[in-house]
Amino acid sequence: MSCAALKPICLASSFVLAAAPLSAEERWEYTFTGSAWFTGLSSDIETPFGDLNIDLDFSDIRDILDLALFSSFEARNGRWALIADLIFADLGADQNSPFGGAFRSAEVDTRLTLVSAYGAYSVVDDPGLRIDLGGGLRYSNADLKLRLVGNMAPTFGRSLSETWVDPLVGARAQFDLSGDWYGNVFADIGGFGIGNASDLTWQAYAGVGYRFNETWSMQVGCRHLSIDRAFDRVDATLEVSGPIIGVQASF
Repeated sequence: MSCAALKPICLASSFVLAAAPLSAEERWEYTFTGSAWFTGLSSDIETPFGDLNIDLDFSDIRDILDLALFSSFEARNGRWALIADLIFADLGADQNSPFGGAFRSAEVDTRLTLVSAYGAYSVVDDPGLRIDLGGGLRYSNADLKLRLVGNMAPTFGRSLSETWVDPLVGARAQFDLSGDWYGNVFADIGGFGIGNASDLTWQAYAGVGYRFNETWSMQVGCRHLSIDRAFDRVDATLEVSGPIIGVQASF
């Protein structure tokens, strides 16, 4: 990932940090989360033979799942927060060909690297409930490899690769449940076809966590990510979703 590609994210983070009216009385608080993401893959890719639709959950692709990880880092001062997260997924999926007897099977390999940076402000910051609103940018790199294994027709292959930046707006909430249990939800949406951005991208997460002590907690939940854009002038929709289990450290 080049420094030039990350420059918009760095600039956005610097702007938010400079603009946030941080109080000298407030202290910085930091949170790191590392998670494994047990993803399924859904894709709709345009081909010369028609649209190829693949919709497989984690149980269908677990034998060829290379890696799916999510991590995030937050720096908070009072009501203001800077948030960065990383998603990396290297997935493969195959199924019977949808194009009759011309091909035996269809295979799609997808590699996604997404780095997001947000600035957020707590519009509600009460004991037991925090609601943040914010915005930022997401750097995305996607490599898609499509292969239709020949039967009556020769094998067809196509490789698609794109790198782009999406503007984002988002919201999240964290709330206490019973005892040391808490819940959190998060969603963002962006792209909007601005420049080279996605036509539309969005993601959502909902989960519960348990605090072992002031530093350590564990979270489980479900996350869904959708990207709708043209890859090398080929229309494609990618959706990655599934359960997440992670560990969080606050200090």
